[in-house]
Amino acid sequence: MRVKVEGAVKQAAVSEYRCRDFVSLSFFVDGKPVPLASTVTRDYELVDADAREKEMLRCWGYRIQGL
Repeated sequence: MRVKVEGAVKQAAVSEYRCRDFVSLSFFVDGKPVPLASTVTRDYELVDADAREKEMLRCWGYRIQGL
């Protein structure tokens, strides 16, 4: 997955953690975690992602342009 942030295209990834009691999702840009609250300003634009990555971000409420 790739996203555009601060005018540059950067590598991004999502990581899902599941256990018996809960599920969590983490969003990373250039290996650094991006909190959900940081996407509220819509500073991130999706350049390239597969359908599963888009759905995961959308379902968890990330505000990324192009979802």
